[in-house]
Amino acid sequence: MIKYFLLSMIIVINTMAIDIDYKTLEDIVKKDPTANREKLLLAKYYISVKEDAKGNVLLNDVLRSDPANKAALLLKDELAQHDNVKGILHEAGLTRPIDIAEASKRLDTYYTTGNYQFYSSLYQVLQSENLILQDTYHIKAGYIYLWDGRYKMSEKALMKLRHENNIDAARIHADICYYTGKYK
Repeated sequence: MIKYFLLSMIIVINTMAIDIDYKTLEDIVKKDPTANREKLLLAKYYISVKEDAKGNVLLNDVLRSDPANKAALLLKDELAQHDNVKGILHEAGLTRPIDIAEASKRLDTYYTTGNYQFYSSLYQVLQSENLILQDTYHIKAGYIYLWDGRYKMSEKALMKLRHENNIDAARIHADICYYTGKYK
């Protein structure tokens, strides 16, 4: 009987949506400056709604009192990645929402001018934003990663191809096999 009761309680709890009221968290943080858990939850909320500056202030507070706090350090890394993405988009002259036609033009320019480092940076940002690119951009990324010796990244770019029979993809795969010693 107890097993049945516990099982039914677990099912009920798992099916309930738990909403965190950020106003309540803000009140708790104002009243108790040592409430690190609440600060972390509120920081995560701020980051999720693109209010990175507010989240950063809370994370700095947590890290001042607990410099080894893993959750705060992970969130700081996430904020650093957000800043990196913003910087890359800014340098490329793009804003959110990203216009795929403009992004494609930027990629073409970077590739033809030999700015492969920035091509791969912008390519990674566009992939992280789940934008659908034409196969040619994946091939170009595959070549760039191959030339840099980043074979796994090259293979990952080729996995994004929508058309299977591509001679450039076959060449890149052959070069990867050669350079990694996988001759079979």
